[in-house]
Amino acid sequence: MGNLVLITGGGRSGKSSYAQGLAEALGGRFQ
Repeated sequence: MGNLVLITGGGRSGKSSYAQGLAEALGGRFQ
């Protein structure tokens, strides 16, 4: 699962995408 977040975050832009991808991967718990 960690790889998916890395690919989603690194493939887009930088930290913003990484944080968003992680939040979506967790089910939007950060937001």
